[in-house]
Amino acid sequence: MTIITAVQKDNEIAIACDTQTTSGMSLKCTADYKVNHIKLIPYGHSIFGLSGSVAISQMFEDLLMQGDPVPLASRSEIFRWLLSNQDTLKTEYFLKPDVPNDKQQPAESQGLSALMAYPFGIFSINRYREVVEYSKFWAIGSGGAFALGALDILYDQKLTAAEIAKAAALTATKFNPGCAPPIYVETIQRIVTKETTKTTKRKRTTKKKKS
Repeated sequence: MTIITAVQKDNEIAIACDTQTTSGMSLKCTADYKVNHIKLIPYGHSIFGLSGSVAISQMFEDLLMQGDPVPLASRSEIFRWLLSNQDTLKTEYFLKPDVPNDKQQPAESQGLSALMAYPFGIFSINRYREVVEYSKFWAIGSGGAFALGALDILYDQKLTAAEIAKAAALTATKFNPGCAPPIYVETIQRIVTKETTKTTKRKRTTKKKKS
């Protein structure tokens, strides 16, 4: 029960989180009562925004603090890093990855739901190690649907990535009971590569043809 938003725009990448923890459907704990309420975890040049189970989030928070950070600059690098830590999660953190009799489960689970901001882009990670890269923005958590609508409206306005990420997260807190302000935002400098520039130009050309 969370909202995490991430936006890349111009020379900035921003990632934002709410500060409420929800236990079941009846008990919530806001930043006024909980000291460790920030859901963003720095890791090398990256920032992870963690959603979902507090137990799983704490496992990964501790895991990220062990040893020197490894490069996580692409989908494949993130995927391989997740694979390399699966045995550690089971043996040292007592992760229970399998759901009995779940015929829809495609692979052994590691439980994580996260958004990751990196100088080269934005990535989401789900419980089966599916890694997705986004070109503009994304949101996860119980307030994700509300935030995505706000992100789509706000993105082309004259706002910074940080302003957009924060405003979208605040929108989610107004309509979803699983998340609440204050909103915490972190920013990192965006590095635009030649490949990014080529992709942007292709998209712009496509739009002009349609109009």
